[in-house]
Amino acid sequence: TPAFAKRRLLLQKPHRMNHNGCMDSQPSIFEFENTGLFLKEIFKWKQQKTPRLSTRGWAKMMGLKSPSLLVMCLAGKRAPNDELKAALEKNLGLSRSEKSYFGNLIQLSVSQGDPEKYVRLQADIRAERLKRASKKIDKQIFDVISNWYFYALREMSFTSDFTNSPD
Repeated sequence: TPAFAKRRLLLQKPHRMNHNGCMDSQPSIFEFENTGLFLKEIFKWKQQKTPRLSTRGWAKMMGLKSPSLLVMCLAGKRAPNDELKAALEKNLGLSRSEKSYFGNLIQLSVSQGDPEKYVRLQADIRAERLKRASKKIDKQIFDVISNWYFYALREMSFTSDFTNSPD
């Protein structure tokens, strides 16, 4: 991973935590730009649910013969192969769009030698993240935002000489 990407990975948003400091819900894949970091967070989340869970146990749950590739993926040293990818998708219950995004993350990690493919995949990943980050707003909120005078009136009400009268 290039140095600029490593810095960006450190700035990722933390997951929703409950009052005990545990993650409430499964981390969303769309919050990540790195397969290894996603898998680490998933494993932490799974361990919070099942404290005695080991990488060997998780690999066994997914029907893998050996945990070695899973361990290397968690360490960020390898990308999941097709077998591990399919097992993870099933184990995590990923949706079609999450599977596609996961595939793009894996391809990004193995495309370091092909700059064009790397840039294209980064653009696809960023576009998907932006799409997920955008939120729909209802008509009432849109009307407030789109009409500048609502903000002007609101700010006028904070002035010291403002009087609340229709005159």
